[in-house]
Amino acid sequence: MIENRVELELLSEFEKDEAVDLVDKWRFHLGFEVSELNRDKPWGAYWKIDKEQTESFLDLFFPEMKEVYKKHGLDYSPKLLLVAPNKKLSWQYHERRAEEWKVIFGTVGVKQNDFDDEPTEEKRYKAGDRVSLKNRERHRLAGKNGWGLVAEVWIHTDKERLSDEEDIVRVKDEFDRK
Repeated sequence: MIENRVELELLSEFEKDEAVDLVDKWRFHLGFEVSELNRDKPWGAYWKIDKEQTESFLDLFFPEMKEVYKKHGLDYSPKLLLVAPNKKLSWQYHERRAEEWKVIFGTVGVKQNDFDDEPTEEKRYKAGDRVSLKNRERHRLAGKNGWGLVAEVWIHTDKERLSDEEDIVRVKDEFDRK
């Protein structure tokens, strides 16, 4: 059983390793197993939660999605994203998935639209806020003055070829990744 009583306090002055270790301990205390922890991202880190725990992940972070998940048997993949202060992911989209995000800790900025041109307008979201991203919708997640932690669920849109980490089309990237 997953307990929702474990507090998380990420101080903006934490170094990346310190922040990643703290989130990893928090994740462990919540009872989530990971299939992958990638702490090498230039913008922060991510945890792929074991797919067998998708329902528990939805219970805790996206309870409003649970009935749809059960009723339609959609294929979801749960993940946690840790975004460093003043860092941002690429301006990107995905060919084989839509995404749902819920801010767990901190404040993040999000840009999104249907075109390759990145908008200047960025919306800010705080803990408890949710963001929906359609398949092929361009988007960017950014850390603000402190660390941001986001629960993410991939909703696979191609049942024959599920989305993976390679399903990223980077339109623009500050870290010169392809």
